[in-house]
Amino acid sequence: MLVQGILLAGLLTIVVAALGPWTAVPKPDRAPPDPVPPVTPAEAAVWGVYTALGDSFSAGIGALADRETASRPGCGRSELSYAPLIVTEFLFRGGNRFLACSGARVASLFRRYGGQGPQVDGVDGRASLITLTIGGNDLGYAGVLKNCVTSVLWSDSCREQQPEILARIDVLRADLARLLGELHRKAPRARIVVMGYPRLFPERPSGSVDFVGADEQLWLNEMTRRANEVIRQTVRGVDEEIVAARDGGSAEFADAFTAFDGGEAGTASPYLHALNVDFPVNVDPRSFHPNEAGNRRLAEVVRAQVHAGPGRPLAQPYCLITPRRKDADSRGS
Repeated sequence: MLVQGILLAGLLTIVVAALGPWTAVPKPDRAPPDPVPPVTPAEAAVWGVYTALGDSFSAGIGALADRETASRPGCGRSELSYAPLIVTEFLFRGGNRFLACSGARVASLFRRYGGQGPQVDGVDGRASLITLTIGGNDLGYAGVLKNCVTSVLWSDSCREQQPEILARIDVLRADLARLLGELHRKAPRARIVVMGYPRLFPERPSGSVDFVGADEQLWLNEMTRRANEVIRQTVRGVDEEIVAARDGGSAEFADAFTAFDGGEAGTASPYLHALNVDFPVNVDPRSFHPNEAGNRRLAEVVRAQVHAGPGRPLAQPYCLITPRRKDADSRGS
């Protein structure tokens, strides 16, 4: 046993001598790099393609130069709509697609409409920002306004439309959720910004405007507010699902209800067209739609939302598309 101990001690001595003296692992000269900074809302919006979808409030029919142009078949898109204005303010690395079409309902975005293919077909994984205004035609808002204009001033026929409108609002909730879910499926990293509708009449009407009495104006404002609230709730619900699934992207509501404050119908410098009609049936399609100034106000609402974001962290874009010139444009046919 003694001999074995002497041999083991000798062996350990030889190993230590071969390895040399023990030295601590040297510390790095500098600290490890900081983690990647969180992406800003604007950065999360511009890394890919900007796609503008929706109805006449997105298409900008009210910004078209004349009634004849606005009355032609097609989608009534204007280069002075809020969507093209947003393109001038942000450099979208993948370009942009302007597919909004006047008269569109939620269902219209899934099928051929206005002489073009389904709007949703213009959305893919390269999208970084999607904007849309949708729902007004689902509620039959143009017909509601027409009934209010043509109703006898001392009757309640305008406000008697409320039960039907509220029923349509309930249907819109489910249809909009389906649409937003499909857009997120096709563009899982995109920020989807849904803009509400502006109040068209003064908050405190002082008299009749375009044959619409003061009480009817207040009622129409209230119906717009209720529709916006359902749109807001639906968008929030979809965004909560995105967060719960730990997906990228977002669904966001841009509140435009007070965007036309001081410039509603009947004011000195309105943000929308007045009623223009050759009775009994020939109505200018730009009536009660945002004019050039109104589209600039809507662009301000979208711009503010692009910078503000959804109020929560956004995922770092998983890819960057080779930058293109700012004036490069990919438009729907």
